[in-house]
Amino acid sequence: MKKKIAITTAVLCAAVSMTVCADPAVSKIDHTDADAWVEGTNLLRVEDEDKEDYYALEDTDGNMRTDSLYSSSFTGECGFVEASLGQAADENDEQDGYNISGLLNSDGETVIPFEYGKVDVLGEHWAAAEKYKKADYSNYDEAGDDEYYLIDTVDLYYLDGAQAEKAGTLSRDNYADAAAHGRYLSVEDRAASKCTLYDRTFTAVEKDLDNLYATGNTSTEDFETYYEDGSYGLKDSDGNILVKPSYDYISSFAGDYAEVTLDDKAGLINREGKLVLPAEFDSVELNYEGPARADGTIGVYDADGYFAIVQDKLFGFADSNGNVTAKPKYSQDFFTANGASATYTDMENKLHILAADGTDTVLEDKYDKISALEYCSGLLYVTKNDDGDYGLIDWHGNELLPCDYYGITASGDGNYLLVRNDYDDADIYTVTYGSADAGVDQNEAAAEAATE
Repeated sequence: MKKKIAITTAVLCAAVSMTVCADPAVSKIDHTDADAWVEGTNLLRVEDEDKEDYYALEDTDGNMRTDSLYSSSFTGECGFVEASLGQAADENDEQDGYNISGLLNSDGETVIPFEYGKVDVLGEHWAAAEKYKKADYSNYDEAGDDEYYLIDTVDLYYLDGAQAEKAGTLSRDNYADAAAHGRYLSVEDRAASKCTLYDRTFTAVEKDLDNLYATGNTSTEDFETYYEDGSYGLKDSDGNILVKPSYDYISSFAGDYAEVTLDDKAGLINREGKLVLPAEFDSVELNYEGPARADGTIGVYDADGYFAIVQDKLFGFADSNGNVTAKPKYSQDFFTANGASATYTDMENKLHILAADGTDTVLEDKYDKISALEYCSGLLYVTKNDDGDYGLIDWHGNELLPCDYYGITASGDGNYLLVRNDYDDADIYTVTYGSADAGVDQNEAAAEAATE
């Protein structure tokens, strides 16, 4: 009898929504000497036990990816790590003490040598490496430790996978700023105050542009909209029509989806031009809590198979099959969207988590504060009690870690946690997620079983 009841329940759930996402689980896998993630990556920063202020990079399996050569300042961008050499640079005859920055890939390999004053990853395919020379207070580009520097030259590197290749070099007069447009790079000329668009070989394809975001007649996107008979359609980079003119507006892609509007209502299409969400909503909210992306995109629409929607000024969720999974019934003004869940406070001042699958959980009073864990798409929340200790709950309010910890942060892909026991001691945990797509399969399998 119990088995029949379980099958019937599965069928009823499938009829309401074809998306079920299993709750996340966490498990401790190792102790670590690391004190922080390199933001947006799966690499950990570890201070050398014998040399203060010298740091190395470690992976989640405990393997050292670099020697202890670097200062504490690491920045993760598009799968690369901007870094600077440690104090040894002042003692190295080959270094001048300020041109000590370079770029590492996710394996800890040097891909841009440590001979620059600053290295900026501009996007998935471009980095600018500025070489400095000493200057004074009357004329400088950068300052630090009571010293002043001018840009001498700028090397532009093309990033391809996990490698970098120098594409071109410009003088300070010819370089004021740059912006990446996919595989193209726009550079502002300091002297002329005009911009030039370069391709990956650093060949100028457009000149005398007014700003860094103008691209002239060159299409720098994988997709482009076109206008015909009063409506917008979509073509790929080869000119193939993906969407015939049928919308009032088509946005640029944010991740795998682009917003379309029709009669002041919004929906989503995917990269094949398929309509994923019908244009029936006031808006589809961007998810800023998802895993770090190689292309540098911050806001994307999807969160573990779900989309946050606003319909008639009410907040809710839908899935990638176009099903509404959490019916919009509360004012959007009271919600904080966090990807696959949202938080709100009710009229009795009680804090709720609304999960994208429709589960509305009232949180217990034992938490002083909660916040969505970055890179985890709203499936995990860090909790804080009155004593200032941290714990972890999932999107349904289930406690995964009690409030006994010094701090909890996630890796760039959201699959690992650095759990600080105190200031000097930490453990690595792995996170297991149940995907929304897997839930669809489970529901369909349950429905099939019920009919056999």
